Amino acid sequence: CRNNFVSALDPNTSYTQAIYRILRQDGAKHAFSGAIGESSSYAEVRPEGINRISVAIRETCEINTNDVFMDAGGGVGSTCWAFCQLLGLRGLSVEFDSNRVRASLEGAIKLLRAYPNDIKFNSDVLSTCFDLMNLERLPPEVTILYMYDAVFDPRLMNRMFDLISES
Repeated sequence: CRNNFVSALDPNTSYTQAIYRILRQDGAKHAFSGAIGESSSYAEVRPEGINRISVAIRETCEINTNDVFMDAGGGVGSTCWAFCQLLGLRGLSVEFDSNRVRASLEGAIKLLRAYPNDIKFNSDVLSTCFDLMNLERLPPEVTILYMYDAVFDPRLMNRMFDLISES
């Protein structure tokens, strides 16, 4: 069973590749337009990293389709979409930058159009714009909280730690 699971998490699956092609490439161009040199200052995990983290989540957490994966600092949404495909979870991508959320929503429309009748494609992912410093509590449905960025403000990290401790 474990070998079957690992092969099912191949980062080169058509879904993961489509997610990264549509959300990271198409969405990133839109989200970063106007940035200095048109380049990103955001650190985002690669598909191989998502694959390894997904395996670790499966091995250490009891998860099911009722669980919600929350990506705090979700950017253009590619990470949240990929994790939700690989783990079969619902997703919530929370981002402060409204341009990146708009790119995420535009990318989600493209993904849904790419897989309109594919019942295996998990479309239960929501992207929203919100300042996490103003979050009073974690949504009770969230069972996995993911944050990945070396430049997150320490105050934000402490705030998220407090929210986890309180939930």
